[in-house]
Amino acid sequence: MYFRKPGRMRWEYEGPEPQTIVADGTYLWIYQPEDRQVLRAPLEQAFQSQTPVSFLLGVARLGEDFEPELLDDADDGSLRLALHPN
Repeated sequence: MYFRKPGRMRWEYEGPEPQTIVADGTYLWIYQPEDRQVLRAPLEQAFQSQTPVSFLLGVARLGEDFEPELLDDADDGSLRLALHPN
């Protein structure tokens, strides 16, 4: 998963049904190679909740909208954080 604010991200799922999800700041693109299709939707309309959109656009109030939890350190020294919606 990669993020670049405002509004850009890339998620790659390896399985069981691989897909790539990309947001370019305007649209959300979902590539599903097994179905040989790409879906496109306006970014602001792609989610039922506004929380993911506000996070991607850089206007989320993480401290107010989520309860953060520091997870165990990864083997590569990076930190993992779980965000639980309030």
